[in-house]
Amino acid sequence: MSLNRLQKIISESSLLSRSTAGLVITKGIVKLNRRQAILREKEDPISDHILICGKVLPKKQNHKVILKVGRNRQIRRIGTLLGYPFQGLQRISIVNINSNGLEGGKWRELKTKEWIQIFD
Repeated sequence: MSLNRLQKIISESSLLSRSTAGLVITKGIVKLNRRQAILREKEDPISDHILICGKVLPKKQNHKVILKVGRNRQIRRIGTLLGYPFQGLQRISIVNINSNGLEGGKWRELKTKEWIQIFD
């Protein structure tokens, strides 16, 4: 269970900025588990119930999928069948080669050792 500050949870939902979230919390507009929320309080974004002006806060969820053998658009098709719309998809590794340190859209030359891992 990962606890985050309520302001961060609200801002990550794209509803309000973090500073505006802090203001609405201090004005008593935000409820957490049926009680008035307190500034700098930490919550679990998955299990805690957050209301802003009487409306439920939409929660973003990230899912990690590991495939041993991938087919064209397989992850997107499975997600669609299960009712999870995609906003982004990122390949983070192939064999033991990962994308650490690379910006989106950038590439690097593979080392000989890495080529061997791919074809082994």
